[in-house]
Amino acid sequence: MANRELTPSENCEDNIDELLTNMMLIKNELNDEQVIDNKDQAHVDKIALHKGIYENGNAVETETDVGVPLQQSDTSITEARKRTLHVHKILHTICIYSSMFSIGWRSGLHGPVFPDLRRLVNEDLAVASWIFTGLSLGGIFGAILSGVIHEQIRLFKVFICCGITACLGVITVITPWCPYFAGILALHITQGVFTAIIDTMMTTDIAEIWGHQSGTYMQGYHLMWSIGATISPFSAGPFLAPKLSVPRNDSTLGACNSSILHTNWQSNSSSADCEYEVIYGESKVHFAFMIAAVVPFVTTVVYIVVLATHGVIHRRIDTHYLINGSSSKQTKYGLSARMQVVFTLLSALLLSLYLMCERGLAYFLMTFVTTSLNWSTLEGTSINSAFWITFAAGRAFSLVLLKKLSLTTLLFLNYAAVIVGSTLLIVSIVFDLRVILWLAVCICGLGMSSIYGGIFAWISYHVTRLTGKVASTVYVPVALCAMLYPVLVGYLMERFSQIWLIYVHCIIVVVMSVDYLFVVIAHKRLTSDSK
Repeated sequence: MANRELTPSENCEDNIDELLTNMMLIKNELNDEQVIDNKDQAHVDKIALHKGIYENGNAVETETDVGVPLQQSDTSITEARKRTLHVHKILHTICIYSSMFSIGWRSGLHGPVFPDLRRLVNEDLAVASWIFTGLSLGGIFGAILSGVIHEQIRLFKVFICCGITACLGVITVITPWCPYFAGILALHITQGVFTAIIDTMMTTDIAEIWGHQSGTYMQGYHLMWSIGATISPFSAGPFLAPKLSVPRNDSTLGACNSSILHTNWQSNSSSADCEYEVIYGESKVHFAFMIAAVVPFVTTVVYIVVLATHGVIHRRIDTHYLINGSSSKQTKYGLSARMQVVFTLLSALLLSLYLMCERGLAYFLMTFVTTSLNWSTLEGTSINSAFWITFAAGRAFSLVLLKKLSLTTLLFLNYAAVIVGSTLLIVSIVFDLRVILWLAVCICGLGMSSIYGGIFAWISYHVTRLTGKVASTVYVPVALCAMLYPVLVGYLMERFSQIWLIYVHCIIVVVMSVDYLFVVIAHKRLTSDSK
């Protein structure tokens, strides 16, 4: 078919279109702040000019003939998007912190309520310690599951964490009402699964959302956990079963000249004509669990409000990276793929050793001081709370220190404090120095405070990007060691002596400190060689 000849008017319009396109291309080449591709923007501006000039077939005046309003509009939209993204990041971080606060609150109850739960199911220390093993066993399942499905559910994990947080509240409410050991063990396993899923997902969220700023936010994340763990023992104290001393039998009742129960700090007391024995009064521990359940329910409401008002943070981040063509995920670590795996596993070993030290004091310290040292329930709760108070204070202080010190130096100071505290701990037990014991527990709390979040941040800074699979790889051996450690310590304390809690703690501290020095020195040599 023969080509149709263009009419003069059509030819004129084509020439005008071409001229406008060239003008817009020249303008955009001189504009350094232009975000969209030059040709695309020129085409957009050309369309705007064309609509203005040929509106209703007549040439008209229009503001867009210089393109300034379009540039201003594009810039304002970009800035508005950045502000909205930053606000959304803050709100999502509040949700993450709320989840960690509720988990910390529940974790802080494990030690104080353990004696009451043990008497509830009528089991000895060695058997009841399987409750803590169940927590860690559930943590392994949760970490593996989270690592496998993390990338597939990335856009939906906020909804999943919201639902899991509500389920944790339900589990917390029903735990003290279960009279069977198997039921309480199953509830703790389920709690471990849910906690590990939230911890893995939220840890990767901190690294993904804040990028190179994640170190401070990671410490804040774990600070919220320690604040919850610090407050919860105080909330549980009034509801724990008190230690009471009563006449040993009816024959001594008259000799003791008392039929009224009264509190006595001594496990057994005797006089010429009467003898006492210690029993525990009525436990109202279910009120402590009900208070603890309020926290995850409130956190669930926070999730729902943020989701309803701002949507899913990961969709907004993907859109931001798509428009701007930049991402915080590109980091050079100076390590081969094999060495990244090696240092990730060494870091997992560090976290495993740390968690055994922390769980040992958090779970068994109250049992140790009330049984072996013959302290009252109130004193046991107080020293347990002192550990968590210094733990939280150390994490808050680390946020300030990170502005002055490197993360590696901060961790070095943490390990040094743990060594000092553990040394004082064993000295106070051997020489029966109560004041030194309080001081030792507080120093251990300060020293342990920043290790967990610091190791995760160190991995993100110096080893590899903290993805769901990496976090899961780290968490599985950590949960495995945390699963076996309570059984080991509970067995040693029950079958041999309560002092084995302190012995094992000091051995682990030495191994952990040597491992950290090896990791830091080896990493420095490898990265300096690669440079």
